Amino acid sequence: MAGLTTSQAAGFAAFMGFLAGLLVVLVVVGIIYYVLLVIAWWKLFTKAGEKGWKAIIPFYNYYVQCKLTWAPKFFWIIIILSVLAGVIGGMVQSMTGTVQVIMSFVTLAAYIAVIVLGIISDYRLSKAYGHGGGFTVGLVFLNFIFMLILGLGKSKYQGNVYLKDQKKKKK
Repeated sequence: MAGLTTSQAAGFAAFMGFLAGLLVVLVVVGIIYYVLLVIAWWKLFTKAGEKGWKAIIPFYNYYVQCKLTWAPKFFWIIIILSVLAGVIGGMVQSMTGTVQVIMSFVTLAAYIAVIVLGIISDYRLSKAYGHGGGFTVGLVFLNFIFMLILGLGKSKYQGNVYLKDQKKKKK
């Protein structure tokens, strides 16, 4: 490297080695996390009468979860809001003045809506497997652990509480 002393080059190489090692650790931890989450989803799906392999496919596994615990339309609402927030958020930097402020608020509102819908989704998941609000708090803050508890524990699928409530309202 031109212009660097030997000690600076060695320091830079050590730093890059540290970053590469950190990246490898993060990737390995991410893979382990995803595999354990797939195991939890697999067990949840089989408890509900769905095929376990549906847990392996990203996005589709959440669609199946919404189908079992809420309604598929909410999956699409969450996806559309997430994409909308991402696209608008990415464009905000190129805007100026009042338009930038308004679009920043639209982005923030979309993100807040996604978070709220995610919490409601966790509540529906909790109810579908016979748990209440306390378990929902666990799903929100320690999702990974509580998904494993749901999947590998003694929780039984109670059915889609949301759809049962909708049928009651129609009568």
